[in-house]
Amino acid sequence: VEIRNQRDIRVYPNPADEEVTISFAEPTTVRGTVRLYSQQNRLVAEHVIPPHTTDYPLRVAQLPAGTYILQVMVGNEQWSKRVVVE
Repeated sequence: VEIRNQRDIRVYPNPADEEVTISFAEPTTVRGTVRLYSQQNRLVAEHVIPPHTTDYPLRVAQLPAGTYILQVMVGNEQWSKRVVVE
């Protein structure tokens, strides 16, 4: 997995209980994908990020407490972040 430009997105609040916001340094130019994986590497959520997005809210209230891996892909760029759900 190639991870580039880690500072180009921000994920907050972290830890979270209701939702996290994925904030891009610049608006997305193409459609993207956000995936959330459990610690057992099981896909628990997948959403489409529309073009021209600056902030994308992701609801996590329905998930059990724990640590998850958030994977964001937009065009040729990919980011991974740990997200803690309380």
